[in-house]
Amino acid sequence: MRSLPVTSRGFTLVELLIAASVAAGILAGAYACLEAGLQSQRAIERRSDALQNARVALSLLAADLRAATVLDDDLEFVGMSRELNGREADNLDFATRRFSTRVPREADWREVSWYVDVHPETGEVGLWRRVDPFPDAQMLEGGQREEILPGLIELKLEFYDGIFWYDEWGKVSGRRDTPAPTSLWSNLSGIPDAVRVTLTCSTTSRLSRGSPQESEPAPDAPVQLQTVVRLNLAPRAFARSSGSSSGASSGSGASGASPEGSAR
Repeated sequence: MRSLPVTSRGFTLVELLIAASVAAGILAGAYACLEAGLQSQRAIERRSDALQNARVALSLLAADLRAATVLDDDLEFVGMSRELNGREADNLDFATRRFSTRVPREADWREVSWYVDVHPETGEVGLWRRVDPFPDAQMLEGGQREEILPGLIELKLEFYDGIFWYDEWGKVSGRRDTPAPTSLWSNLSGIPDAVRVTLTCSTTSRLSRGSPQESEPAPDAPVQLQTVVRLNLAPRAFARSSGSSSGASSGSGASGASPEGSAR
């Protein structure tokens, strides 16, 4: 009797194991590539959001500075060099005419303060702004404060008198750039010609993360912006006395760099 031909045969157990291993390796590699792509996209989005938030904060600070005016006879314009947790955390106190009156008895200028502080609830360092629409004898108090930029790392301010750059400006107690107040120092009074602002912020702040439930990502390179703001209401350098410039050249807080006209 003739046997029937074999038309099909099954897979052995070894073949099934090999096929399953190859399929698992392919799926694992595809998942790793997909996860790497998603992480890169989230990192780019966080960096873009941090950059946009920093630009908004810098634009608001620049707008206040362009219309800066004298705050008081004793406190015309105050810029202090400070540190918080070992990092630059400078602050500004001045008056600005950027606002317009909206209610009766409201002045056409505001007391404004820009400073670095820690959020009382989150513990995150941020850039804060204080605005007082009703100027009074307490020039550095009152008004309402608002956090402009969470996740701030550093805020460095430098002041230009038309010839030199200074780390501080105005009548600041404990000044480091001169042992005693003297009329030869042009950064002791008046309003600076320009202010150079260097702002460094984190890409992992709560604004950059998106939803509060999102876990904190690995730290990326921080975002840094720098610009030079010209104060339109300040007296120009040619109106200053030659004695101010000669006295400023001997201070450790001044440098002979020219102002930079563009932001980066």
